[in-house]
Amino acid sequence: ILSLLVAISSVNSPSERIDGFLLAISQLPLEQVERLDFVHDGVARVLIKLSGPIDRLPGAKIRTITGTIASAEIALSRISDLATSPHVLFVQPAIRLKPCQEWIRGNIKDIGADLAHRSDPAFTGRGTIIGVIDTGIDWSHPDFTNPDGSSKILCVWDQTVTIPGKEPADYGYGSEWSRAEIQSGVCREMDTYGHGTHVSGVASSVAPGAQIIVVKSYLFDDQVIDGVNYVFERARELGMPAVVNMSFGGQEGPHDGRSLLDQGIQEIIKGESGRAAVASAGNDGDDPIHAGGKLPPPENGRYPYLSFTADPDEEHLNVEIWYSSSDSIKARLLVPDGRGGFTDYGWVKPGDSISASVDEGMLKGAQVYLGSDSPHPLYPDLNRIQVWIWDGGDMSLPLDQADFMLELDGAGVRFDAYAVGPTAFTSEADRMCIQPHGEKTIASPASAPDVIAVASYAVTNSWPNIRGDYTVVDYARIGRISVFSSRGPLRNGGRKPDVAAPGQMIGAALSEVSWQRPNDILPDGRHVVFQGTSMAAPHVSGAISLLLEKHPDLTPSQVKLRIIASSLDMGKPGWDELWGYGKLRVPELLNLPRSPSLISIEPGDGKLKVKWTGVKGAAGYILEIDGKGMDVGDETEHVIDGLENDKPVRIRVIAYNGIGFKSSPSEEMIGVPDAKGLDLAPPLPPRSLWLLPDDGRVMAEWEPCPEPDVAGYKVYWGDEPGRYMSSAVVKGSTKYLIDGLENGVEIYVAVSAFDTSGNESELSREISTAPRRYEGDLPRQMPGSPFELEGDSVGSPLMVDLTGDGPPELIVTSSEGEIQVRSYLGGVRMMCDRNLNGRIRSEPITVDLDGDGLPEIVAAVGNSLYALSSNGDLFW
Repeated sequence: ILSLLVAISSVNSPSERIDGFLLAISQLPLEQVERLDFVHDGVARVLIKLSGPIDRLPGAKIRTITGTIASAEIALSRISDLATSPHVLFVQPAIRLKPCQEWIRGNIKDIGADLAHRSDPAFTGRGTIIGVIDTGIDWSHPDFTNPDGSSKILCVWDQTVTIPGKEPADYGYGSEWSRAEIQSGVCREMDTYGHGTHVSGVASSVAPGAQIIVVKSYLFDDQVIDGVNYVFERARELGMPAVVNMSFGGQEGPHDGRSLLDQGIQEIIKGESGRAAVASAGNDGDDPIHAGGKLPPPENGRYPYLSFTADPDEEHLNVEIWYSSSDSIKARLLVPDGRGGFTDYGWVKPGDSISASVDEGMLKGAQVYLGSDSPHPLYPDLNRIQVWIWDGGDMSLPLDQADFMLELDGAGVRFDAYAVGPTAFTSEADRMCIQPHGEKTIASPASAPDVIAVASYAVTNSWPNIRGDYTVVDYARIGRISVFSSRGPLRNGGRKPDVAAPGQMIGAALSEVSWQRPNDILPDGRHVVFQGTSMAAPHVSGAISLLLEKHPDLTPSQVKLRIIASSLDMGKPGWDELWGYGKLRVPELLNLPRSPSLISIEPGDGKLKVKWTGVKGAAGYILEIDGKGMDVGDETEHVIDGLENDKPVRIRVIAYNGIGFKSSPSEEMIGVPDAKGLDLAPPLPPRSLWLLPDDGRVMAEWEPCPEPDVAGYKVYWGDEPGRYMSSAVVKGSTKYLIDGLENGVEIYVAVSAFDTSGNESELSREISTAPRRYEGDLPRQMPGSPFELEGDSVGSPLMVDLTGDGPPELIVTSSEGEIQVRSYLGGVRMMCDRNLNGRIRSEPITVDLDGDGLPEIVAAVGNSLYALSSNGDLFW
């Protein structure tokens, strides 16, 4: 008992209640601690463990109390005062968490936004607003917090929940939450879907200094117009420029910028300075939602027809057909009767319509409508045929269990048909069936003239997940347009999309109250990987925020022209139906010079000769020596003399253009005059190299080297083992795309590391693969699959590198105790097929138990725990 009391007394003594490091720096002069990231002007950011909730602490400014944890600020000189409070159990300095740099910000680097953040002047979106109309936002997520602890979110209008007294005065519904209510934690809005949180996170990562206005909506088009108006009205009241992001869209309307939604948004923004709007192009590039062309004539009494059905679990479907008002098409709807035949509702000619109930058969209780506007009341140059079929309330069979037919009589007439609602066209092996395709699938409101329509491309196809392994998707083709990205042009030939941005496999903020697959959640548990043009649009919205920071009076059309003019042309020269005018490029949008790259530092007696790459359009360069800049004009090499031998010198280079804008600095290199004391020890070679083949290209990826002075990597490849005909230097990344390869020809790859002194490591283990053409829009089936198990599979398969050779192995388990491990190196190879004779109820985990760098498989079988090596041998 006495020893226990002594221990308690020791732990609770004042000196033991303060983190030792924090206590030590509190006794130092301020100038010696100001470079610490948690100290500013003598005030430290701290976390405090409490015995229970309290209102105040001596000398501390408490920001948040969760229960027994408080975040606070306190002067270093008063740190020891905290130890006198009986409520304080422990105080420690705030720790700056490391973001998932490689995965969350790889897309930011691809568009060059990181260069704008580090340029001189820097652009972060300060003084601008990004409005996000979406499924809501997790307002408590740290990505939406300013450095001073305040929220980036100015207000939230939740259109989905009306609270008396909380409705915005001008709209009369929903509930409005102020920044003060958000910061105090009383805001009741939640994003249970997660889409809006992710979209807002992407926009905020491009423009971290921008403020955010969120409209949570069910996304009916009338609500969207309300939301757009709300954002710009609030921005006008605050005197700030704003851009609205709309990561959604629909296929209704004439697809020429004249839908009511398009018109409504256009009227709000047209000609208004300091306003811009961005929308997703749509995710229908590989969906069967559009069919069109010239109608063929009937054959043997049969007419060309569209076949369509409802999406799963939907209670209505909708089809629209648009064609010139100078032409004529008759339409006939055929509804399946469940006996192998159809109910014929007769031909409907232009200007007529029918409405009926299905009184018998498999779809008894359904309601049908077929109408033909000639011309359409809003669009005198167009006729429209529309079909609606919906559950009248007492259907016994879902609509998605039936395929409907719409016969068309109008030989030679050009038309465009769209599956508008939760509907899809179906393909049939019948020459009279009109087949769907992905052209002219730009959604509304992206089709509005001054709304910027954004397509999607892929920047990665693998990422670390919260399960401790990697998720790999081979259908994301790095650097290429996403297969799902909606294609142009508009129905009338209008040029959309406008620009492309990263949208496939994008890591951003995870809403805490949404459910997502573990394979998609990043290791920090606060970010998740989504894909879609929904993710591409906020990259552009964020970029426009940076532009409006620089030019707050631009009109929507001027913003659009600058986005187009600064894009990087891809695909066909000029505009094309996939890329629009090309990739979004932030430095070019802001007229910033690119960052130069240091090539070499050659030591001499008291001097260093520095060389760097030239930058197109640069007027000159600034050589930064130990933090002090020196203008060296337009040369790309310079000798620095008057230096002290053997003393390391930190060197960076900055480019500037004719109007004085400076680039972000190059990566830092260290030079040592006379080379005495120079580090001659090379770094360790990179580990876990793996290759991802694609059409005419191979993506090489590897784990980063742990040494702090690693400056970059060198990738070697050739067509024979150990014989490398090509190489490339890689800085600031752990992956490299080897392009221009011949499909089917094996390529052998290895990688080395080099440090800031120029020392190069040995090569990594060599691995090989062959580039191959990607076929189809779905993941390819591995030869030899499907694999047969003795029972039902348990959980998700694991993809883990068990052997250390780079490519991951596939681990699958069955409920009957079977564990299979397979590799794929040019062909499927069974590495382990072991039955542990018991019930497996949860998927295994992988962990390095013996410290050799290779993981073992740990599985719970019945009431026993097993550990196996990759070949199935029992570890214990």
